[in-house]
Amino acid sequence: MYHKQAKLLTTAYMIGLALYGWSGAAAAETLNEAAAKAISKQPELRSRFYDYRAAGEDQKAIQGRYLPRVDVTASYNHEWQTRPLTGDTDFNHPSIGVSLRQTIFDGLYTQSESRRLGYTRETRYFEVQAASDDMAVEAARAYYDVLRYRKLADLARDNYATHREIYTQIEERVKAGVGRRVDLEQAAGRMALAESNWLTEQANLYDVTARYARVIGEEPPKDLIEPGSLDKVLPKGDELLGLAIKSNPTFRAAIANIRAARARIDTQKSNNWPKLEFVASRSFDKDRDGVDGNYRDGLVGVSLNWNLFNGGTDAANTRSAAESYNGALELRDKVCRDVRQTTQSAWNNVVRLREQLAYLDQHQLSTEKARDAYRKQFDIGQRTLLDVLDSENELFDARRALTNGEYDQKVAVVRVLGQSHTLLPALKLQSLVDSEKLDDDLGDKQTADEMVGCSTNLPALGSLDKDAAMVGRPPIATLKELEKAKTDADKAKK
Repeated sequence: MYHKQAKLLTTAYMIGLALYGWSGAAAAETLNEAAAKAISKQPELRSRFYDYRAAGEDQKAIQGRYLPRVDVTASYNHEWQTRPLTGDTDFNHPSIGVSLRQTIFDGLYTQSESRRLGYTRETRYFEVQAASDDMAVEAARAYYDVLRYRKLADLARDNYATHREIYTQIEERVKAGVGRRVDLEQAAGRMALAESNWLTEQANLYDVTARYARVIGEEPPKDLIEPGSLDKVLPKGDELLGLAIKSNPTFRAAIANIRAARARIDTQKSNNWPKLEFVASRSFDKDRDGVDGNYRDGLVGVSLNWNLFNGGTDAANTRSAAESYNGALELRDKVCRDVRQTTQSAWNNVVRLREQLAYLDQHQLSTEKARDAYRKQFDIGQRTLLDVLDSENELFDARRALTNGEYDQKVAVVRVLGQSHTLLPALKLQSLVDSEKLDDDLGDKQTADEMVGCSTNLPALGSLDKDAAMVGRPPIATLKELEKAKTDADKAKK
């Protein structure tokens, strides 16, 4: 009964994967192609790109204040008037006029605000780059996970097939009267566990397939090409943190944000200065105030306005801008620490997994040899069925551990490259804004803005001191000592 239910569940998962996880184009897909689709189609990333474009238009809008403002007014009115001397009159009053206003001095408001919006645009630029790096990392992770769980599902399927073969072999022995029924029950239990493991891996594959579709924007094809190693483009360990922090777009966005915040202070201070404008106007009226005739007026001059008191609003706004500037400095230092931690953690995983893979590979090879030997010994009665089943499970676990280790190491490499802003070049890709040009002459770029407020020294990774691990351990008994202990025990029984 159990086996029939398990087989039905397995079939259900396989049908689900056929309809959902493995559907899509028949053509094989590379990691580069998958990452390119994610960067070009991901809605969140495209939303950031449009924020960048909007910031550019905001800057252009404020720069319009450098140019004169020209207004044309026109009207045609029928008017009624009552005057003590003239009594009631009504008349038509057409008029047309043109005026020009040109800012001469506004306390450097336009210059400061243009600089602030320019650095805001630069902030959005680096935010798009950072989001592109993150999306490339997510795309690579989704790509690797589909490959990983397809392999794990294959391993679980093979493990189930092996246990089923053993079960069939034991069943035939029991029917022939040369096997024990307890062995058959034990084999049935292990086969059920193998079937459960297979279902688990199929469920995991289903989940990562859904994540691939969310990140990439389409279902993974049946064939995903195994990418080549990206280890060769990794930065050197002693240069890693400095390069990662200074090149990281999130850190560079924080620097641009500092400069935008400082420009906002200057924008607020502009309210302390007078505003001077050049004005000129020309107008034409007819029948003004009921008096027949044509009227022509003209004006050329300058206009000055200087606010002397507005309840302390300007001073409060300046203090607010200064506090925002201090907050931007702290945010830069936080970003520095975050990038340092993420990069250091990813680099530690790269180094550790390189070492572990050698041990995991050796474990798999040794376990496979032991399994083969146990099978032969079982056939001649030198090993129990439990020994064989345990060796099969250990080999399955060893293969799973090796597969997970291989893909964990690849994901760790991708994370390091993403933090150091070198993943997209390694994949021969660009972010959505790489072809855009930033302003080089915004001004007020201070070297202190780029100060790295966290350590760029990569701590040395400790190694395993195998000799120290053996210090203080009790000595291992020799063969003679074991034989003597056995002899003494036998004598004591007598």
